[in-house]
Amino acid sequence: MDKEKILTKLDKIITSSNKILLVTNTRPTLDSVASLFLMWHFLTVNFKKNVNIYIPNFPHRLEYLFNYSMLEKKDIINLFLREYKLSVKKQDGQVDHVRYADDNKSFNFFIALKKGALDLSSVKLDKASFEYDLIVTLDVEDLNFIGDLYKTYKSDFDNFIKIVNIDSHDKNLKFGDLNILSTEYSSTSEIVFNLISQFDSITSQKEYQLVLMSILSNTENLSVGNIPIKTFENLSILQTKGGSIRNSILEVYSPLDIQDFKIKANILKNITEYKYKGKKYLYSVINKGDIRSSYLSEIYMKDVDLTCIAVKGDSLKIYIKDFKNRLNEKVLLSQFKDVKFDSGVYSFNSDSENIEDVLELIANIKLVS
Repeated sequence: MDKEKILTKLDKIITSSNKILLVTNTRPTLDSVASLFLMWHFLTVNFKKNVNIYIPNFPHRLEYLFNYSMLEKKDIINLFLREYKLSVKKQDGQVDHVRYADDNKSFNFFIALKKGALDLSSVKLDKASFEYDLIVTLDVEDLNFIGDLYKTYKSDFDNFIKIVNIDSHDKNLKFGDLNILSTEYSSTSEIVFNLISQFDSITSQKEYQLVLMSILSNTENLSVGNIPIKTFENLSILQTKGGSIRNSILEVYSPLDIQDFKIKANILKNITEYKYKGKKYLYSVINKGDIRSSYLSEIYMKDVDLTCIAVKGDSLKIYIKDFKNRLNEKVLLSQFKDVKFDSGVYSFNSDSENIEDVLELIANIKLVS
């Protein structure tokens, strides 16, 4: 589909929608969050639409991005509950109030009428339909990557809701009613930026900075190979518009506050080496009250395959960083319960209080060569 047809179809889909939800994957990066913020501004300012953003686990290390948006953290939806609809036909009924009670065995609903009656033979309980009629996915290769939201409302996603799929990955499954995909850019936020530009959308200097930061983050400060030519073109345009590469570098690589430095200092201070079958592992045990986040910088531990942090509290919480992408994730998920992944770190609670036992289990997980 050529550019003009894409823009026409996008305009038609947005215009005909009443309520829009923006989503990204359950492992949000700087690029995916920046893409969400850019699209939110575009839809609310230019189309005057009712738009929400869903991010189940907003990374602490990316909270500084709110400085570049009109959004606040409280504006981000982090949980969707499955709703049910109880309906009953009324016979000239006028409701005074509704209440419910939980007797531990069942929910009991009470409807008090001022007048009229209810047709009890018509009582019906259904799953409530999803309240959004358009989903825009950003930086998402596969709908399964958005987690519980898709699992809970899969039927709605697959049958009733229109989906606009915007992504820069080459393995995207093209699940949208409209797929806006391109590998000619280093980041999804560049695709959004170029879309916005086609609509002559109002764009602020802060938004130019968002795109610049996404580019620098995805290209590791322009140090990776095979950076697309269009990315360099965008860099030139963004600087012409008032974006600053210097300020972007300072933001991307300096989002740590004093507490973060203290946490990392404690982690490094308590690191212990653990060897198993020729492999070298590091672990650090710190107190539960000392930790707020558990992101490790690769520059500290670049010579090891994995790092493991154990946090002592009510239970032993384990954090694993796989620096060389050699951990067999399927085996890890089969060995431990309720494994979560956020910003490159696996986390789960351990049944054992002995860190050595846990490390031996981890060491037995086959590493992908």
